[in-house]
Amino acid sequence: MIDQTTAARINDAMARGRANLLDELIHLFCGLPSVMDATLLAVSTDQTMVKRIGSSNARMFPSGSNEPLNPADPWCRKIMEEKQPVLADGKAGLAHYLTEAAAIEAAGYGASGSFPIIIGGRVAGTINMLAPEGYFTEARIATVKALLPYAALIFLFPETDTA
Repeated sequence: MIDQTTAARINDAMARGRANLLDELIHLFCGLPSVMDATLLAVSTDQTMVKRIGSSNARMFPSGSNEPLNPADPWCRKIMEEKQPVLADGKAGLAHYLTEAAAIEAAGYGASGSFPIIIGGRVAGTINMLAPEGYFTEARIATVKALLPYAALIFLFPETDTA
């Protein structure tokens, strides 16, 4: 699934520190065919907040601020309770799952995928990708799921374990 060159880049980035690993992970997921942008979120240890810790598009999706998780929100239920990916496709799908759907659609994105990173039964964070409408086929979903253990590496750094 991952070639030796990519594995070596991830290993090197991890050895150089958290910021380097974040950059390499964003590069890994944005490097998938047709993925337009990617972000990484960390979930607080009490599972009540998320914080964007990495982004390929800092202008539209800046890192840093904490946002509360709303247990009634469909995205939150799917990720936090069901521990399943949120796959939003087209205008209706984006509107159902994403509060910022109008801005995402206006920016030219047609699909969004949020994949929980589960460590020891707990959602530690998510990798989130934006792509053209119709992007998330079964094969592409399987590819992203196969890469999730690499995204989990960021949570080895103590400063990443809380939002």
